[in-house]
Amino acid sequence: MARGYPDYQSSREPSIAYQTVWMDDFEAPGLKWLRGIAGGGTLPVLSVAQSWKGLQSAYLVVGAAAADISRILKYFPLLSLGRIGIELFTFLSNVAGAYLRLYLVIYDGTNTSAAELHLDQNARTATIITPAGPIVVATFAFPLVAFNMFVPVKLVVDMNTDRYVSLLIGPDAVDLSTHLLVAGPASNQKLLEVNIELVGAAPGGSTAYVDDFILSQNEP
Repeated sequence: MARGYPDYQSSREPSIAYQTVWMDDFEAPGLKWLRGIAGGGTLPVLSVAQSWKGLQSAYLVVGAAAADISRILKYFPLLSLGRIGIELFTFLSNVAGAYLRLYLVIYDGTNTSAAELHLDQNARTATIITPAGPIVVATFAFPLVAFNMFVPVKLVVDMNTDRYVSLLIGPDAVDLSTHLLVAGPASNQKLLEVNIELVGAAPGGSTAYVDDFILSQNEP
């Protein structure tokens, strides 16, 4: 498959370019993530209402307030420092101001750094958070609501340089290599923290389905 496209299928096959570390298709019997909420958020569950493949996906629900959050969270051991990828498919409701937040924290044994991606179905944008603030890196990234569907997303970051590398969203590839990750406090921990959370907004309740998550290493 061309590298300009998210490679959810090919990443399940042997590759000398990169390696799948862990993947989750969100099928029964249970959710393999920690769960969290804030405000009027609802604890995530497995749902048969929507799925990219198989029968189920993770289902996140929040109320009509910016403080409402529904989150899945997982910790991984620190991988060999280099380029890693976070991949998923998502189906988002169309509510102004609400977004799906992908938040990756890297603990390298000395310092912490964070990559943050906001996916907004209503605005049809993808936004990264950098030391300079939020930057919209993709427009028209989601279909109009009449054609709402699962959209593939892959974020690649470099743990050696503490930089974003690229974003693959739908058929589009975006070069992010000029943007730094956000530096955090010192820490002697060695791990990766992956948060996927739905953040609410005042116009109304929001939902998100997440499917086919993959963590990969040795990304080009």
